[in-house]
Amino acid sequence: MTDQQRHSDDFATFRAVLQDLVAAGLGPDLGADFGARSGITRVARLPHGELRRRLSDIYESKYSSFLAYAMSKLGSKQDAEDVVNEAFARVLRANPDLDVPEALAGYVRSAVHNEINRRGSQNSRERLEQATGDPADLEATLRDRSKPLEDRVTDEITVGLAIQLLSPREQQVIALRHLEDVSEKDTAARLNVQVGAVKRYRADAVKKIQAALRTQRAVAAG
Repeated sequence: MTDQQRHSDDFATFRAVLQDLVAAGLGPDLGADFGARSGITRVARLPHGELRRRLSDIYESKYSSFLAYAMSKLGSKQDAEDVVNEAFARVLRANPDLDVPEALAGYVRSAVHNEINRRGSQNSRERLEQATGDPADLEATLRDRSKPLEDRVTDEITVGLAIQLLSPREQQVIALRHLEDVSEKDTAARLNVQVGAVKRYRADAVKKIQAALRTQRAVAAG
């Protein structure tokens, strides 16, 4: 088995999650073209007016709980309001492809979590510091098939939202290394950077994804 084949096998679940996200339109264009896969199914995007109506319904029913959670993490009502409103705005702009209407509320919830991460709350910084940055640890987390299907789909959505917050260079490294199975050396050559920089971008990206998953699970646990 070549090193390239070993890399593909070792991170097969993470690659499958990324493929699902690209196929479903739940993240930025990572430079690959994949057909529909099992898991999150690609469907036609909602008309903008219908998406706005559904988001308005979620805003009316879930705003208070989103706000309370954001306040618990940020300690400021104004910052919490900004976070929740920005999360709804991000979802409206993204207009995600979702196979079931109920998934939209989960997408908004993950957007709130990630916006809190972006604002740099203390808890989020701690989770980022605790993250290993090791793709093998992320792979093990995503490979846990004992979780209910709903939890696995939530993980995929969380990963997709975390990817949106990566820097362009971090996104490129994740795409090349984990979607296209490009070696570190060839990734460095394509991006015109040193191999050490590729390793650093990859580790930083994985840490941010791990931190987003930790935040999502902390909320799910209550």
